[in-house]
Amino acid sequence: ENIQLIKSTDTHLNAEHLNIVAIIPIKGKDWLIGNKMQMSYTIRSALQSKYVDRVLVTTDNKDTADLARSFGAECPFLRSNNLAMEYVGLDSVIKDAVLHLEGSGYYPDLIVNLEETFPFRDHKLIDKMIVHLLKKGLDTIIAAKLESGSIWRENEENLFIRLDSGDIPRAFKE
Repeated sequence: ENIQLIKSTDTHLNAEHLNIVAIIPIKGKDWLIGNKMQMSYTIRSALQSKYVDRVLVTTDNKDTADLARSFGAECPFLRSNNLAMEYVGLDSVIKDAVLHLEGSGYYPDLIVNLEETFPFRDHKLIDKMIVHLLKKGLDTIIAAKLESGSIWRENEENLFIRLDSGDIPRAFKE
């Protein structure tokens, strides 16, 4: 209720005493990676986390919901069609899931958003990020990876424009 309690001098909240839920948003049908469903990797990582208490998949597709349950995730509701539109942002989807959780009497202390587009994350990364967030008194943390390869963008004239600093040693790239 009060972020100042979290940001006190050298104390931090203990992840083992919090209600932490992982929310995995999936729109439509799931994809295969090799011979496994893409969501299975993300659900497994979340279930292996020592701090995540509940793993919830929010989807608009009944088959995806059934599949998520078969991998051990909860899927207590189907997302409404208006939240499955292309223009709907992730914030609206997560808010909807949290409102459903709170409506059922569960009030999470921390939400871990896990998108299935990064299926090979190690569960230890999830745990490290939770601990770091709590220790530093942060309200948001995002996993990121330094990219030192070539980065291009297509402009309005269908021409590709290079965004990175060119063919220089990686140590000197922006």
